Amino acid sequence: LRDFVRWFAEAYKQNEGILFKQKYGTAGGSDGMDANDMMPTRNFTTGTFEHAKEIGGITMYDEILTGTGGCYACPIRCKRTPPSRR
Repeated sequence: LRDFVRWFAEAYKQNEGILFKQKYGTAGGSDGMDANDMMPTRNFTTGTFEHAKEIGGITMYDEILTGTGGCYACPIRCKRTPPSRR
């Protein structure tokens, strides 16, 4: 089991989808969801949002968010965090 866990952890580090999630967070998928009419908007009455690009993970990565975090024991660590306020 330990060998499998080590292998799995290494495979995670090389997976492009995982690396994307780590960099841009869960919201990184919002651009694709909007482009494919899958963005739950206006109480799920439409699948697109005219401001999706402004709130997407890539925009937040470029303009707002600085840190990362994650759920307990999750290797993906897709949570993005704003700069600390002092």
